[in-house]
Amino acid sequence: MSDKKATKTNWIAWGLAVVIGYVGVFLWLLGPQSIWTFFHGNTQLNTVGDFLAGIFAFPAFVLLAAAVLTQRQELNETRDQFNKGQGVIDAQMRQIERQNTIALSAARANYKVQVHDKRMIAYQRLLDVEFAIITDGDVTQETRKLIHRCAADAKFVFGDVVNNWIATFIEEARELRRLVYALEALERTLERQGIVPGSRQEWNDALVAIHEKQQWFFDNLTMERVDEVLGESLRLPEDIE
Repeated sequence: MSDKKATKTNWIAWGLAVVIGYVGVFLWLLGPQSIWTFFHGNTQLNTVGDFLAGIFAFPAFVLLAAAVLTQRQELNETRDQFNKGQGVIDAQMRQIERQNTIALSAARANYKVQVHDKRMIAYQRLLDVEFAIITDGDVTQETRKLIHRCAADAKFVFGDVVNNWIATFIEEARELRRLVYALEALERTLERQGIVPGSRQEWNDALVAIHEKQQWFFDNLTMERVDEVLGESLRLPEDIE
């Protein structure tokens, strides 16, 4: 559907044409000689003034009407231009809103992907801890560092359940290290006393406690257990855009 362009009327030109036609008809009806005789033969200024007022009343009215119509037409054009401009502004605002919506959706999607990537880093770090424990057969100093790094990676991207679960490994690793220090201190004490460590029940109990703590890590830090605790959090959201 095409828009029809409104035709602009030149009311001033029409007014001038009417005035010129009026003057032409006036001169044709009265004749130049009659008008010349009237002005030169009439000595009463009031009569001349009334004559001129009557003559120019109609042209004045026509020109006034033309000016009013022209002004009205310009006002209508200004209003139409304003309406068109407002339509353009409204369209631009709708476009901006659509762009903002797209940008917001992209930002949310990017945030979800970044969180997922950080969770995968923590997940891989836990698997590295599991591999180190299986390889070394113990929780070494490097393994404890890996556990702390994993806790730092997971702190702000997982919920309390996962963070508390990882925190238990830090506590258990700390307890294991304490048991090892206690056993080493007991061995030094017994050696100074000339006693074979293996002959004392307290040494055997300490060694059993260390083995039990090590076994706890083997039982609780497995790939199956890691997948069970972290698996739900590692799935990409279905509403990602």
